[in-house]
Amino acid sequence: MAKVKKTRYLIQKGSCYYWQPSTRLRALGWESVELGTNRRAAIDKAEEQNEILDAWRKGDAATPDKRPGEYTVNDLAAAYLESPRFQKRSDSTKKDYRYKISLIREWSGTVPVEAITRGNVHNYYEALCAKKGLRMGHAVIAVLRLLLQYAVDAGKIRINPASRPKTETPDSRDVIWTQQEQNHMVKTADKMEKYAFGTAIICGACLGQREADILSLNWNKYIKGFFRLKQQKTDRWIEVPAHKILKERLASLVPEVGGLIIKADLAGRKMKQSYFSHEFQKIRDEAAKTMPSCARLKFLDLRRTAVVRMAEAGCTEAEISAVTGHKIETCRQILETYLPRTSRMAKNAINKVEAVEESALAN
Repeated sequence: MAKVKKTRYLIQKGSCYYWQPSTRLRALGWESVELGTNRRAAIDKAEEQNEILDAWRKGDAATPDKRPGEYTVNDLAAAYLESPRFQKRSDSTKKDYRYKISLIREWSGTVPVEAITRGNVHNYYEALCAKKGLRMGHAVIAVLRLLLQYAVDAGKIRINPASRPKTETPDSRDVIWTQQEQNHMVKTADKMEKYAFGTAIICGACLGQREADILSLNWNKYIKGFFRLKQQKTDRWIEVPAHKILKERLASLVPEVGGLIIKADLAGRKMKQSYFSHEFQKIRDEAAKTMPSCARLKFLDLRRTAVVRMAEAGCTEAEISAVTGHKIETCRQILETYLPRTSRMAKNAINKVEAVEESALAN
């Protein structure tokens, strides 16, 4: 057996050439490939195999084939998607996870789960960030970590190679809608005869709920000025009084028993989030023509906006969590994300200090 110089894993056995990976690579599923007797052609084919191997190491989709009896990432994904752990999640989370798991399967679907290393995860993360951006890279690795932890719990592997990966946490959005921007967006939606979107914007700003919950608001859950709803993501029931601006908007609509408040059409069908997002962008683009700052707005910012407005009004963490549905014990940590510190809040703090000092001097 002779090893041919300068070409990795290329060996010669008698008159025939082979691409023969290392013992470790063979354990990971990479098998020897017969390359024929022509030396030049064998070198070219070996280089092609090395390119496929290098692509896999960098996090690209090329992977070794499954060996009989081996538990692959495809097997793991199928098991997880059928598990109670996945089924208990909200519909929107399921949809999000399915998409991210599809990306993971493209990367390593036929790879044995036990063959994935921390190095593979790191290279995949960097490849994701380069192709799809930092935020998506971070999110996919989070799902990969969850998926591999399921394999650990199922006894398929001993250690989760995606636990505590060194990833760059994307900057949290800190955009807060001004009242002027909110009014302008609602007026623009109404002018475009997309009244449901104007109503959705007011609901988002006044109720502080997620988009999926806003689109599911039902007239039956609006009783005596209060909304009683079950959050889709947390399964938590909350009861929130409607702000007077929201009450006025709802009073202008025709309530339908059992019907949705935000409807896709006159037939009363539910609006899909993909359609809502697409049409919202149209409204935003139109609004930005006369108020450029609207170009930066996203509907999801309204949840944060509602929290900030309540904090600026002097609401306690417990009061804010009663509206948003956060657990009180985690409200403080969550508000670090949802509650950017504003100059108005700083001004309120100084005003309170000055009031106390003036009161003390007066006495």
